[in-house]
Amino acid sequence: MPRPEPNRLFAPTTVLVLVSALLYLIAWNRGIALLYGMFALVLATLLVSWFTPRWALSRVEAVRRHPARASEGEDVEFVIGLENRGWIGRYMLEVWDHLPFAAPDSQQAMAFVPMLGDRHTVSMRLPCDLRGEYTFDSLTLKTGFPFGLHSATRRIATAPGTLLVYPAVFRIIRLDYLGNESLPADGNRSVIRAGGAGDFMGVREYRRGDSPRHIHWSASAHHGALMVRELEWISITRVTLVLNLNAADNCGEGRESTLEYAVKIAASIARHALDEGHSVALFGQGRNRLSIPGGRGEAHFQTLLDALARVRADGDTPCAEAMRLAGEHEGGRGVLVVFENQLSDAQAGAFIDAGQHRVIRVRFNTDSFLYPARRPAAGGRRIESGDQVYHIGRGADLERVFAT
Repeated sequence: MPRPEPNRLFAPTTVLVLVSALLYLIAWNRGIALLYGMFALVLATLLVSWFTPRWALSRVEAVRRHPARASEGEDVEFVIGLENRGWIGRYMLEVWDHLPFAAPDSQQAMAFVPMLGDRHTVSMRLPCDLRGEYTFDSLTLKTGFPFGLHSATRRIATAPGTLLVYPAVFRIIRLDYLGNESLPADGNRSVIRAGGAGDFMGVREYRRGDSPRHIHWSASAHHGALMVRELEWISITRVTLVLNLNAADNCGEGRESTLEYAVKIAASIARHALDEGHSVALFGQGRNRLSIPGGRGEAHFQTLLDALARVRADGDTPCAEAMRLAGEHEGGRGVLVVFENQLSDAQAGAFIDAGQHRVIRVRFNTDSFLYPARRPAAGGRRIESGDQVYHIGRGADLERVFAT
């Protein structure tokens, strides 16, 4: 229930102005010296309460320090250093900072400074609620010292700073990929083959069809028979994460939106795929094309996280067209992980020409995001037309969904 607006007629400053005016009129009419003195006292109080807060905020400078990166759910500490460049101390200061990464009811954060001599440091510690890139360039000082009858506010510019908040990554136990090698392997499972470029596993006797290039001559001499190197081949898949960046397709608000769920799932799949040794690429057709070529390793994962932290649903390209562009952009074989909203059967059938790609679909129940008062839809994994389809509703336990 909204708080009623205060009645300005009975505000302390207004009341004192009326009292001082009344005292002056009575003193002028009756010629009573005591009333003149009371009028002067009230007037002096009003002048001091108006002038002193403005003076207290003058010659105060501030600097802000904070980490450059964080993740959703982590606490971030903002340290604000205040410096008084005047000769006299400042009292009863409120330091206000707008922190848009926090929960909606905590974005206006305040620290209280009872007395500022030369320097003082205050800190604000809040959890990151929403991934994104945030820029900070000013904060606000406020005080009502000494009487609290009137408050003054001053906006102080600080050195520009940026905080990049990464999406939270949940644990994926298993996810079936399709290998990109001509090997009898499923996803990232390794198989033992004679010769090749895998890790050395041992030697075995020569079999018909083995390449002479893989003969282990010293082992052959020791065993008195031809022996070949046996290596572990690991099927490497190129996994391309295809985000739907059409603004009209983004349903829900804040953390409870299809884009935020998609970004979190994409980061988690990227983490799992890279840990399994696969190559991961990222594609999206927003206002500007998002295209990160495939790569492996921690440095590449950091690149993906940077992009996922900044991505926005600001495009107008239909989802089906974006999926088609992703398939053409990647070419060859591999896995496309596509993020889509609920579609009719006709739309789903024409959604993407997968070609030689295998498609893993993450499909959002849009009604659960559009109508949050309804009971969240349950999620789960199904096989539809040979594709893995993960159905995601608002409030779904993502780690549990991807464990099925």
